[in-house]
Amino acid sequence: MKKRTLLTIIAASLAVGMFAARPADAQKIDSPSRNDESPSYFRKALKLSQAGVYGLRGIKFSAGKVTQAEGNLIYKDPVGTIFPNDFLTATAFVNFDPDWKCEKGGNDEVINEVDATLAYTYNSKDSTFTMTGKFVEEGYIHQKFGQSAELVLETRINNLFATPTFTVVSDIKNGKGTYWGLDLKRMISTELVDLTLQADIGYNNYYWTNFSGPSHYGFNATLSKTIDNCTLSVGYFGSAPLEPSKKVIPTISSAKATIEVGF
Repeated sequence: MKKRTLLTIIAASLAVGMFAARPADAQKIDSPSRNDESPSYFRKALKLSQAGVYGLRGIKFSAGKVTQAEGNLIYKDPVGTIFPNDFLTATAFVNFDPDWKCEKGGNDEVINEVDATLAYTYNSKDSTFTMTGKFVEEGYIHQKFGQSAELVLETRINNLFATPTFTVVSDIKNGKGTYWGLDLKRMISTELVDLTLQADIGYNNYYWTNFSGPSHYGFNATLSKTIDNCTLSVGYFGSAPLEPSKKVIPTISSAKATIEVGF
């Protein structure tokens, strides 16, 4: 109970901090090149999403439709750090699932996950690649095990036709597994909207499953429009098992709508 309370306090503190920090210039969250000499700043962003399912890395983490709220506080200080234009990001994430069944008895609960993430993003000098290390504290509030944590390393190679990102995830508590993933992303920008096409493939080594092997392939297509500091996006995503005969990795598909506001 104390750990759960502490995690909730951390997530709430991050969300409050996003409003307490000083105003930022209107800039994209995506990391600019290292040669960008823009000043130090705190960048704040709030995101609200609605989807038919909560799917992540080929695994289904919801019983039905979900509403997700996320807040990001991003700090950049090109003058006072060793690596100019790198970013330190704190994220609070809450998942609302009205159909989730409470494993601890009593009534079903709407809030079934609260996460707090601390991430550091490194940009190479010539901007050819970006590396992000993350520590994620996960609170599965109404599950018997209650809490878990992950270490994540993402490596992205920039300036290619389809930008590849290599991801390694190690759950160091209750998940007790490892996940490897490859993601390919291509953005097509027009004057009217932006189209983002994404495909991914994964390998699961007992990451939230009793299964080890090639896990899934997935896709995501999203249309987005940015007006000032507000981005509206509508998309469709899905994934399917690479070894369907084992009946471990589910087939997932859903539409998703998101509104994101930067400060």
